[in-house]
Amino acid sequence: RKRPPVAHQFGDGWAFTWGGAREFELSLVHVDDLVDGILAVAELERARGEDFLLLDDASGVTVAEFYRRVASALGAYVAVRHLPMGLAMATARAMTVASRWGLMDDPPVRPNDVLSFGYAFRFSSAKARDVLGWRPTVEPDDGLTAAIDWYTRHVGPL
Repeated sequence: RKRPPVAHQFGDGWAFTWGGAREFELSLVHVDDLVDGILAVAELERARGEDFLLLDDASGVTVAEFYRRVASALGAYVAVRHLPMGLAMATARAMTVASRWGLMDDPPVRPNDVLSFGYAFRFSSAKARDVLGWRPTVEPDDGLTAAIDWYTRHVGPL
């Protein structure tokens, strides 16, 4: 059984960010809110064929804060360290090669992850609010706690 990549880091009490990830914000969304948004798209004729971001853009937390919240929900401690982008990319590439050679299991971070989470992006669900009338209803911390509870009940401890 594989653990989610984020949980790998908590076993050792370390988590890493890189590049501009200090400013990168994760916008969270609870599965119930996501389903409500998908149903709204299916029910509204003018929404079909359109793209929407279904996320709680007001919930944005930095990657470091996300790690701290997950650790807190697990009753764990995590020290978050920031890496330069070049070091993070070199490490991800080395782990990918080691995985291909059978020297390690699936790498917890791949080069695409470094690129995706290494820059300060901001996302907006304004189109979903305006066109669909969609709004998230579950508070991010409540959703995070529920997700961790579900995972531990159905899959096992992190």
